Amino acid sequence: MPHTGGTIRGLDQLREYWEPVFTLRPALTFDLRLVLDTVDGCTLLYADERGMTVAETMLFGPSGTVVRGVASYAG
Repeated sequence: MPHTGGTIRGLDQLREYWEPVFTLRPALTFDLRLVLDTVDGCTLLYADERGMTVAETMLFGPSGTVVRGVASYAG
């Protein structure tokens, strides 16, 4: 979503971001396994609807919003 400048703002942009994903994967679910705290952030460990394990790390800025996110997928 180049037009966002890398920042999703509001429900309309969030919907625009996720809509293509749900079109490709209509049964998409997230089974949360563990939440790990880190300095200024957290890592969510979950499994998707296909059973793939995912670790998603989010780092928060001073205002409490996510300023960086990294997702790692088990093969």
